Amino acid sequence: MFCKKCGTKNENAGGFCSSCGAELAEPAQNQPVVIQEKKKSKIGISVVLFGAALYFIGLIGIIPLVLMAGYVLLCEESIWLKKVAIKAVGIVIIFGVLSTLVGLLGETHSFLFNLVMLFRVNANLDWLHRIVSIFHIIVSVIQTIILLAFGFFALIQGEKFNLFDNVIGKNM
Repeated sequence: MFCKKCGTKNENAGGFCSSCGAELAEPAQNQPVVIQEKKKSKIGISVVLFGAALYFIGLIGIIPLVLMAGYVLLCEESIWLKKVAIKAVGIVIIFGVLSTLVGLLGETHSFLFNLVMLFRVNANLDWLHRIVSIFHIIVSVIQTIILLAFGFFALIQGEKFNLFDNVIGKNM
């Protein structure tokens, strides 16, 4: 007997598919077993793989991500893939803004240092520079973890991975 969900041949599985765990039902004598095919993007790779790639490209930089997301939004038909493109770009932009805000702390450090030196006061402000550096590292690590996690969840769960899709759906 063949599984209707994944197409695996099952000999004696006790009513459940040995591959995917779906319940096996006796097919009608004249009806062929239909195997669900994975959705493909227009460039020929699966939509799920393309979605995961968008998150992973976000680790490289904003420009390649925006180029790929632009292609997805303009040319691809999959709504899920479009939402993934928006989420990936959104994550990179949000963390870019956070990194810029942390950079402003660095500018504050420079301002305070110059102000102290103007009055010839002997003060050590290296601690502020270290804090800014630590915040930069924290923001970068969190961005990397989120992009990797979203990429792997997209690979594992496929189109079932829809975290924040309701927020994006309202604005698409």
